[in-house]
Amino acid sequence: MITTTEQIEDSEDKARVLTAIAETIGKLENFPQADHYLAQAITTTEQIKNSYYKAWVLTVIAQTIGKLENLPQTEKHLAQAITATEQIEDSYDKAWALNAIAETYGKLGNFPQADHYLAQAINSNKQIENSFGRARVLIAIAQTISKLENFPQADQYLTQAITATEQIKKSFDRVRVLITIAETIGKLENFPQADQYLALATSATEQIFDSEKKAEVIIAIVQTQAKIERWRQAYNTVSKCPMDECKVESLAHILTAWAEKKNPILKSAEE
Repeated sequence: MITTTEQIEDSEDKARVLTAIAETIGKLENFPQADHYLAQAITTTEQIKNSYYKAWVLTVIAQTIGKLENLPQTEKHLAQAITATEQIEDSYDKAWALNAIAETYGKLGNFPQADHYLAQAINSNKQIENSFGRARVLIAIAQTISKLENFPQADQYLTQAITATEQIKKSFDRVRVLITIAETIGKLENFPQADQYLALATSATEQIFDSEKKAEVIIAIVQTQAKIERWRQAYNTVSKCPMDECKVESLAHILTAWAEKKNPILKSAEE
């Protein structure tokens, strides 16, 4: 079936067949030939010239991989899929595919080459010119990092993610990424570099000139600092607030976290 699709010239028709095959593989449990056909599907996808349809197929393939448990060649397929995204010229389409791949990493949990492939995804993301697309992928990468336990390279990739936000031109998109990064740091247990990266994220807000959007990020950072009991840093971050409403909400988060620490029953009641 896949070999036959190689003879289909029209990008849309080829994409429809390949996505149908990928979706079918995802529904088959314990399918011994899944590896073989997914590899063949990705290779055939590389022949699709249209950016949209290539991204569509890669997205479906990534989602299929995320559904299959104990797939021997998972790492190989994801690496091949990321490489295929480099051939996608349209920024939005590239972001669409990379986002799906990053989300798949998060679903797979701790696999040996997670750090290598996340680095590959971040590098591919640098080729995306569209602010929304670049932000979307960075958000997916940050969320993936938060799901990986004992991930030794977390600090390195969070640094790259924060640095990458400097290349995002639109304030709204930059805000979404920085908030997600702050939330990710809050989810990482015993993260020694938490203070450093929250400070880095705070510095990044200086490039946001819209007061309301800057306030959103500051509040998220303060909330994370309070959650991990960095009280002094949290109070210092409040001083970065561009408006009184931001200061009030930020202080409320600090006081709430402090009260819950002193009276754990409050947190239990809230949950």
